Amino acid sequence: MITRRGIGLLVVAIIGFFVASATRVGWLHIADAVLAGTMVLSAVLPQLSVARLKASAGFTPRRRSASEIAPVAGDAVDLHIALENRAPYPRLFVAASARPTISEGGTPARFFLAHVPARSSGKMSGQIECARRGWQSIDEIRIECRAPFGLFRARRRPAVSARVLVYPMWLPLRQLKLLDALNGEQPGRRPARRGDEVAGSRRYVAGDAMRDMHWKNTARTGRPTVKEFDSGSEETLTIAFETGALLGEGGDTTLEYSISIAASVAKLVLARGGTVQLGLTGTNRDVFYDWTELMTRLALIQSTTSPAMADSLQAAEPGSRMLAIVSGAHYAQVAAMASAAHRGVATAAVVMEGFASGDAAASALRALSVAGVPAVMCRRGQLARGVEAIDRGAVESKLAERVA
Repeated sequence: MITRRGIGLLVVAIIGFFVASATRVGWLHIADAVLAGTMVLSAVLPQLSVARLKASAGFTPRRRSASEIAPVAGDAVDLHIALENRAPYPRLFVAASARPTISEGGTPARFFLAHVPARSSGKMSGQIECARRGWQSIDEIRIECRAPFGLFRARRRPAVSARVLVYPMWLPLRQLKLLDALNGEQPGRRPARRGDEVAGSRRYVAGDAMRDMHWKNTARTGRPTVKEFDSGSEETLTIAFETGALLGEGGDTTLEYSISIAASVAKLVLARGGTVQLGLTGTNRDVFYDWTELMTRLALIQSTTSPAMADSLQAAEPGSRMLAIVSGAHYAQVAAMASAAHRGVATAAVVMEGFASGDAAASALRALSVAGVPAVMCRRGQLARGVEAIDRGAVESKLAERVA
């Protein structure tokens, strides 16, 4: 295909031919012949350089350390492209470009090889930023040559197959004061409905056995109270968040923030020898004991068409521990969290703000405070501060009460 530069030179060559024919000036004929030869060479060489080139591609994640998984959203990966030349002549001045499927219109990675020897191969490497979690893949690359003067270009789009799983971004936590403060328990211990050692007491809910009644606390408070038992050193935490009713856009959505928060909390829980459950749809629970397995599941979560988190909160059993990540705009979820707390579910919350106009996060924090649910706020664009609040156990519901 001829380029704009080629069109300009072609016009000059045509004009030169007519001028030379009209004036019969020898040097004009020579100059016009040189221009014509240049046009022919520029038209043939690009075709010869890209014809029947074979291509392959592969990713190499950059690990910060041997113990960490990579890449996570925001990291860069190395993309390697190999061009195989099976022809008996070399290929010259070959450029290649590739754009991952989830790069969201970003700048493609560009490569250049000045020389690919005959019956040999050339390799190129560059970096691609992993803008989003999920599978990042290269399905085709664009090979182009404009040699020697950029007058003509030839392109091919050979199919390739290369992909890498991008894990969600997570932030390190030293402690989980927001969760460890639930019912006054200590890290690594969890209450249960049955066990060997009494860990505390909670309000009676329908279904509790009469033999577990805590008569002393019942008489003292005037409300039916049952015993809670320590089920051992294993810590089990259910993390619930909404995969439907998506708010925000791009990488700043309630789903992406929820997944990053869940990954950050789960990392520390699993490091302490605990177990993490993902409560995303009703009574279904995905149980994880391994960090890589959990991150793989989080990386592949897709948004759904309808909200289901309220069902998951309603299905939580009394005595269990749950971290719910909600938006202040979803009033049904806030009400379901308050209901779960009244049923004896040890619940903490992260309330997201700024993803929808008038999302009333302060009102949600106030309602959770009344229900006895410790909560922190995570504002749009301040994910790191929201995760830090979980670390500190900074309960912001009191601040919301003062603002109101």
